[in-house]
Amino acid sequence: MHSIGIRVSTKRKESKGKIFFAISKIENQNFSLIRTTNIIIPNSLEVPEQLAYIRTNLLAVIKEYNVKFAGLRVAEGSANTQIPYRKNIEGVIQELFANSEIEAYDLLLINKFARVFSESASEIKSYINGEANFAGIEEEEWKSYPKEIRESILASVSMLISWEGIA
Repeated sequence: MHSIGIRVSTKRKESKGKIFFAISKIENQNFSLIRTTNIIIPNSLEVPEQLAYIRTNLLAVIKEYNVKFAGLRVAEGSANTQIPYRKNIEGVIQELFANSEIEAYDLLLINKFARVFSESASEIKSYINGEANFAGIEEEEWKSYPKEIRESILASVSMLISWEGIA
């Protein structure tokens, strides 16, 4: 089964950004990282067209990899970090999950990662910040990923653990 983890990155006062994602799968009770990349949101489009662009491109990825599980890394609840444009994008992504071949999806915060991986929130933050490598991924490779890709990998793998029971 394939899983996708997604992290939205936007600017506070601009309607542009990137959608980072990682796809992983299970093989013999172990996870394999299949792909990590991002979708750049074209700022030449108006916001409704940007949202349609995001939905169309993510749907193509979901179909290409036959994704069955999806995790969306959402912003932590602090009022200082709330960006309405990011919320719009996250809403479109949730709608896509609900109306696709996805069998299970979840919105993921650090505390949810901690529960799934049976680790503390500070350990999860050390993975996200690249201070500790994750799940046997080579240290230099893990550190070379942008923070948003590391979060996407955590989201993808957490869905495999939650729904397929790998450890």
